[in-house]
Amino acid sequence: MKIGIFTDIHANLPALEKSLQFFEEEGCDRIIHIGDMIGIGPYPRECLALALNHPKLECIMGNHDYWFAHALPENNWMGEEEIAHQKWTHAQLSEDMKNEVVKWPFQIDVQAREDYKISCIHYGLKENGWDFKSIAREPDEKAMDQIFVEIDANLILFGHHHIYHAFKTHKEYFNPGSAGCWNEAVARLGLLEIEKENICLKRVFVPYQDGDLMKAFDERNVPSRDFIRKIFIVR
Repeated sequence: MKIGIFTDIHANLPALEKSLQFFEEEGCDRIIHIGDMIGIGPYPRECLALALNHPKLECIMGNHDYWFAHALPENNWMGEEEIAHQKWTHAQLSEDMKNEVVKWPFQIDVQAREDYKISCIHYGLKENGWDFKSIAREPDEKAMDQIFVEIDANLILFGHHHIYHAFKTHKEYFNPGSAGCWNEAVARLGLLEIEKENICLKRVFVPYQDGDLMKAFDERNVPSRDFIRKIFIVR
Protein backbone atom coordinates (compact mmCIF):
# COMPACT_ATOMS: atom_id res chain seq x y z
CA MET A 1 0.00 0.00 0.00
CA LYS A 2 1.17 3.52 -0.80
CA ILE A 3 -0.28 6.51 1.07
CA GLY A 4 0.21 10.16 0.15
CA ILE A 5 0.54 12.42 3.19
CA PHE A 6 0.33 16.21 3.30
CA THR A 7 -0.94 18.94 5.59
CA ASP A 8 -1.81 22.63 5.89
CA ILE A 9 -2.72 23.46 2.29
CA HIS A 10 -4.39 26.60 3.66
CA ALA A 11 -6.46 27.50 0.59
CA ASN A 12 -3.46 27.38 -1.76
CA LEU A 13 -5.07 25.95 -4.89
CA PRO A 14 -1.92 25.59 -7.05
CA ALA A 15 -0.22 23.64 -4.25
CA LEU A 16 -3.27 21.41 -3.74
CA GLU A 17 -3.64 20.64 -7.43
CA LYS A 18 0.04 19.82 -7.84
CA SER A 19 0.10 17.68 -4.70
CA LEU A 20 -2.87 15.60 -5.81
CA GLN A 21 -1.39 15.23 -9.29
CA PHE A 22 1.87 13.97 -7.78
CA PHE A 23 0.11 11.45 -5.53
CA GLU A 24 -1.93 10.15 -8.45
CA GLU A 25 1.17 9.78 -10.62
CA GLU A 26 2.83 7.88 -7.76
CA GLY A 27 -0.09 5.46 -7.73
CA CYS A 28 -1.13 6.17 -4.15
CA ASP A 29 -3.90 3.96 -2.85
CA ARG A 30 -4.91 6.54 -0.26
CA ILE A 31 -4.28 10.27 0.15
CA ILE A 32 -4.60 11.88 3.58
CA HIS A 33 -4.60 15.62 4.25
CA ILE A 34 -3.79 16.19 7.92
CA GLY A 35 -5.77 19.35 8.63
CA ASP A 36 -6.24 23.01 7.64
CA MET A 37 -7.49 22.78 4.09
CA ILE A 38 -8.75 26.37 4.35
CA GLY A 39 -7.74 29.65 5.98
CA ILE A 40 -4.83 32.00 5.12
CA GLY A 41 -4.86 31.48 1.33
CA PRO A 42 -7.10 33.14 -1.30
CA TYR A 43 -8.83 30.01 -2.67
CA PRO A 44 -10.94 28.50 0.13
CA ARG A 45 -13.93 27.59 -2.04
CA GLU A 46 -11.91 26.06 -4.85
CA CYS A 47 -9.73 24.03 -2.48
CA LEU A 48 -12.64 22.75 -0.44
CA ALA A 49 -14.63 21.86 -3.56
CA LEU A 50 -11.70 19.87 -4.90
CA ALA A 51 -11.10 18.18 -1.55
CA LEU A 52 -14.74 17.16 -1.13
CA ASN A 53 -14.98 15.70 -4.62
CA HIS A 54 -11.66 13.86 -4.90
CA PRO A 55 -12.28 10.09 -4.79
CA LYS A 56 -9.12 9.17 -2.84
CA LEU A 57 -8.64 12.17 -0.59
CA GLU A 58 -9.39 11.77 3.13
CA CYS A 59 -9.40 14.96 5.20
CA ILE A 60 -8.63 15.34 8.88
CA MET A 61 -10.00 18.23 10.96
CA GLY A 62 -7.62 21.10 11.55
CA ASN A 63 -8.26 24.23 13.59
CA HIS A 64 -9.18 26.37 10.57
CA ASP A 65 -11.53 23.65 9.32
CA TYR A 66 -13.09 23.39 12.78
CA TRP A 67 -13.71 27.14 12.98
CA PHE A 68 -15.65 26.93 9.71
CA ALA A 69 -17.64 23.85 10.72
CA HIS A 70 -18.40 24.96 14.30
CA ALA A 71 -17.91 28.76 14.33
CA LEU A 72 -15.06 30.82 15.72
CA PRO A 73 -14.17 30.23 19.38
CA GLU A 74 -15.81 32.29 22.11
CA ASN A 75 -13.64 34.68 24.13
CA ASN A 76 -11.79 35.12 20.89
CA TRP A 77 -8.05 35.76 21.20
CA MET A 78 -7.79 36.77 17.53
CA GLY A 79 -7.15 40.33 16.47
CA GLU A 80 -9.60 42.28 14.34
CA GLU A 81 -7.75 41.55 11.09
CA GLU A 82 -7.64 37.82 11.74
CA ILE A 83 -11.32 37.74 12.63
CA ALA A 84 -12.06 39.62 9.40
CA HIS A 85 -9.98 37.10 7.48
CA GLN A 86 -11.80 34.13 9.03
CA LYS A 87 -15.19 35.69 8.29
CA TRP A 88 -14.13 36.36 4.69
CA THR A 89 -13.02 32.74 4.32
CA HIS A 90 -16.28 31.39 5.71
CA ALA A 91 -18.32 33.72 3.47
CA GLN A 92 -16.77 32.10 0.38
CA LEU A 93 -18.07 28.68 1.41
CA SER A 94 -21.51 27.10 1.29
CA GLU A 95 -23.74 25.50 3.90
CA ASP A 96 -23.46 22.22 1.99
CA MET A 97 -19.67 22.40 2.37
CA LYS A 98 -20.04 23.02 6.11
CA ASN A 99 -22.27 19.97 6.41
CA GLU A 100 -19.49 17.86 4.91
CA VAL A 101 -16.56 19.39 6.81
CA VAL A 102 -18.32 18.85 10.15
CA LYS A 103 -18.01 15.10 9.47
CA TRP A 104 -14.22 15.18 9.18
CA PRO A 105 -12.49 13.13 11.87
CA PHE A 106 -9.79 14.46 14.17
CA GLN A 107 -7.76 11.30 13.73
CA ILE A 108 -7.27 8.57 11.13
CA ASP A 109 -5.45 5.38 12.10
CA VAL A 110 -3.72 2.95 9.75
CA GLN A 111 -2.83 -0.54 10.98
CA ALA A 112 0.30 -1.13 8.91
CA ARG A 113 0.74 -4.57 10.42
CA GLU A 114 -0.40 -6.33 13.57
CA ASP A 115 2.29 -4.76 15.73
CA TYR A 116 2.62 -1.37 14.02
CA LYS A 117 0.00 1.39 14.11
CA ILE A 118 0.14 4.74 12.34
CA SER A 119 -1.96 7.69 13.54
CA CYS A 120 -2.66 10.86 11.57
CA ILE A 121 -3.81 13.89 13.58
CA HIS A 122 -3.44 17.64 13.01
CA TYR A 123 -1.79 18.16 16.43
CA GLY A 124 -2.22 17.06 20.03
CA LEU A 125 -5.72 17.69 21.40
CA LYS A 126 -6.71 19.22 24.73
CA GLU A 127 -8.97 17.34 27.11
CA ASN A 128 -12.11 18.86 25.54
CA GLY A 129 -11.40 16.78 22.44
CA TRP A 130 -11.65 19.57 19.87
CA ASP A 131 -9.13 22.30 20.73
CA PHE A 132 -5.46 21.89 19.88
CA LYS A 133 -2.57 22.18 22.31
CA SER A 134 -0.16 25.11 22.10
CA ILE A 135 2.53 24.68 19.47
CA ALA A 136 5.99 23.75 20.74
CA ARG A 137 7.98 26.62 19.22
CA GLU A 138 11.26 24.79 19.75
CA PRO A 139 10.19 21.20 19.17
CA ASP A 140 12.25 18.27 20.38
CA GLU A 141 11.71 14.66 21.42
CA LYS A 142 10.44 15.56 24.89
CA ALA A 143 7.96 18.10 23.54
CA MET A 144 6.57 15.61 21.02
CA ASP A 145 6.05 12.98 23.72
CA GLN A 146 4.12 15.52 25.79
CA ILE A 147 2.00 16.85 22.93
CA PHE A 148 0.99 13.40 21.71
CA VAL A 149 1.00 11.57 25.03
CA GLU A 150 -2.58 10.32 24.51
CA ILE A 151 -1.89 8.85 21.06
CA ASP A 152 -1.17 5.12 21.14
CA ALA A 153 0.76 4.59 17.91
CA ASN A 154 4.20 3.69 16.62
CA LEU A 155 4.24 6.50 14.05
CA ILE A 156 2.40 9.81 14.38
CA LEU A 157 1.92 11.95 11.27
CA PHE A 158 0.84 15.53 11.99
CA GLY A 159 0.86 19.17 10.90
CA HIS A 160 -0.33 22.50 12.41
CA HIS A 161 3.21 23.77 13.03
CA HIS A 162 4.30 24.61 9.49
CA ILE A 163 7.92 23.54 9.85
CA TYR A 164 9.43 20.11 9.22
CA HIS A 165 9.59 17.68 12.16
CA ALA A 166 11.25 14.28 12.37
CA PHE A 167 11.77 12.91 15.89
CA LYS A 168 12.01 9.45 17.38
CA THR A 169 11.64 8.25 20.97
CA HIS A 170 9.51 5.20 21.82
CA LYS A 171 7.29 6.68 19.10
CA GLU A 172 8.21 8.23 15.77
CA TYR A 173 6.94 11.71 14.83
CA PHE A 174 6.80 13.15 11.32
CA ASN A 175 5.47 16.44 9.95
CA PRO A 176 6.50 17.15 6.32
CA GLY A 177 5.88 20.87 6.80
CA SER A 178 3.02 22.91 5.40
CA ALA A 179 2.27 22.07 1.78
CA GLY A 180 0.67 25.47 1.16
CA CYS A 181 2.55 27.98 3.34
CA TRP A 182 6.25 28.30 2.77
CA ASN A 183 8.86 30.74 1.45
CA GLU A 184 9.11 28.81 -1.83
CA ALA A 185 6.49 27.69 -4.35
CA VAL A 186 7.10 24.09 -3.35
CA ALA A 187 4.64 21.68 -1.75
CA ARG A 188 6.26 19.58 0.98
CA LEU A 189 4.72 16.12 1.04
CA GLY A 190 5.18 12.68 2.53
CA LEU A 191 5.04 9.26 0.88
CA LEU A 192 4.34 6.25 3.04
CA GLU A 193 4.91 2.79 1.56
CA ILE A 194 3.79 -0.30 3.46
CA GLU A 195 4.92 -3.67 2.14
CA LYS A 196 4.61 -6.62 4.52
CA GLU A 197 7.39 -6.07 7.10
CA ASN A 198 8.84 -3.00 5.39
CA ILE A 199 7.50 0.49 6.20
CA CYS A 200 9.15 3.34 4.31
CA LEU A 201 8.40 7.02 4.89
CA LYS A 202 10.03 9.74 2.82
CA ARG A 203 9.70 13.47 2.34
CA VAL A 204 9.10 14.88 -1.15
CA PHE A 205 9.33 18.41 -2.60
CA VAL A 206 6.98 19.23 -5.49
CA PRO A 207 7.26 22.67 -7.18
CA TYR A 208 4.14 24.50 -8.39
CA GLN A 209 3.40 27.73 -10.27
CA ASP A 210 2.33 30.45 -7.84
CA GLY A 211 1.97 33.61 -9.93
CA ASP A 212 -1.82 33.60 -9.82
CA LEU A 213 -1.79 32.74 -6.13
CA MET A 214 0.04 35.91 -5.16
CA LYS A 215 -2.14 38.07 -7.44
CA ALA A 216 -5.32 36.55 -6.06
CA PHE A 217 -4.75 38.03 -2.60
CA ASP A 218 -5.23 41.51 -4.09
CA GLU A 219 -7.78 40.59 -6.75
CA ARG A 220 -10.01 38.96 -4.13
CA ASN A 221 -9.34 41.65 -1.52
CA VAL A 222 -8.35 39.03 1.06
CA PRO A 223 -8.34 40.57 4.57
CA SER A 224 -4.97 40.64 6.35
CA ARG A 225 -3.23 39.82 3.06
CA ASP A 226 -0.13 41.92 3.72
CA PHE A 227 0.45 40.16 7.03
CA ILE A 228 -0.17 36.77 5.41
CA ARG A 229 2.31 37.41 2.62
CA LYS A 230 4.88 38.63 5.11
CA ILE A 231 4.54 35.81 7.65
CA PHE A 232 2.96 32.75 6.04
CA ILE A 233 3.61 32.82 2.28
CA VAL A 234 6.86 34.72 1.91
CA ARG A 235 8.11 35.27 -1.63
